[in-house]
Amino acid sequence: MKKSFVILSLVTLFVPYVFGISINPFSLSGNPIFLSEDGTLLMKFGLVTDIGFNQNFFTLDNLNAFLNEEEIEISPEKMSNAINNGLKMRVPVSMVAYFNSNIFGLGFVPYVELSGSLGLDLPKTVSKILFDNISIDETYSDSVKNFLKADLKLSAGINVMFGNFLFGISLFSPVGYSDPENTQIYAEYTSSTSPALAKVQITGGAKLFGNFDFSQLDEVLSDPDKVVNALTQLGGINLSFGYGTSNIGVVLKDLTIMPAKAKYANEFSFNVEVFYKGEGTNLEATTTSNFVQPIFSQLLVEKEIYDTAKLSFYWKNDGFFTWGITTGFSFAGDFEFKGFAGIDLAIVKPYYVFGYNSGFVSHSFGLGIDLFLVNADVIFSTSSTDFIPLPSSTPGYSVILRVAAGF
Repeated sequence: MKKSFVILSLVTLFVPYVFGISINPFSLSGNPIFLSEDGTLLMKFGLVTDIGFNQNFFTLDNLNAFLNEEEIEISPEKMSNAINNGLKMRVPVSMVAYFNSNIFGLGFVPYVELSGSLGLDLPKTVSKILFDNISIDETYSDSVKNFLKADLKLSAGINVMFGNFLFGISLFSPVGYSDPENTQIYAEYTSSTSPALAKVQITGGAKLFGNFDFSQLDEVLSDPDKVVNALTQLGGINLSFGYGTSNIGVVLKDLTIMPAKAKYANEFSFNVEVFYKGEGTNLEATTTSNFVQPIFSQLLVEKEIYDTAKLSFYWKNDGFFTWGITTGFSFAGDFEFKGFAGIDLAIVKPYYVFGYNSGFVSHSFGLGIDLFLVNADVIFSTSSTDFIPLPSSTPGYSVILRVAAGF
């Protein structure tokens, strides 16, 4: 009887540590304080990959038709979002490797991260020409500033967690940052009935800054010293501060106290003109295009790059039925919201996440697996501009994979 009681007591004490990882569908990089809940007793190594794709021009119906090798329907109704807002595409990326150690109640988390996004935002005139019913004898034109959006950076730093508090410091170096002042596109469509002609012109250019010469990418990838030098000699300094419990928390991260310096620039420009002329039943079309190949150059004066500070808040409740919400704001004006609900079955933890980010609504399904020494988390997400995806919705997808090993 006593032996059974002792065994039961040991199991009762040990199980919460063996299967003590709470459900966490939120971004570890967005809220680094969540690493205090990854079940680390002494040390743990983890990898996180988060890659997504959002767009507003390829509908769910057309995607199914494409996959089934059927006819793709292009109409103003199907392409209404792109017509009203312009063609948009966004690819967010986050890849993190971290080491979490717990020493006498202090958490030390050194990490390396590649994060940011690439985006494309074309003028509404382009989508009108491609998908809408164009009126004759009218002119359509508009322009978009910073149409090629890039904010990719490489970071290396350490987060220190003591009690409910977090302090972080990191070096960051730009991989590719677009220059809004020199990145723009202009589109124009003109037509007339007499004489019968139409003209389309699209012109623009882009400029990106970074610390890696992509004209010699093989050398960059094969020489780790170039990466280290980009961080130590040209890197900026960011600070992070946070406070969090198992239920609520707030984090301010990427607060730049010293800007990074970009050493290289990459520029390109383009001009495309299509001219249609009709005479009777004859139709003549001529196209001229000029694309200036990307020019890589070393800057005479290094460009200062500031990161964008972000403030995030979370409120959650752990247990058999677990739920939570988080909101994030960037000082550039971006807003993100996520809410989740799930069931904690100790070893297996399924959950659902609703999210909103940059005009896209997402529905995600995740599954956490906790095997004490090894734990993993997989989240598959679909997104669109509609709250409830419809056949006319424009789908996007993302996959998050987290794997950690240790104790």
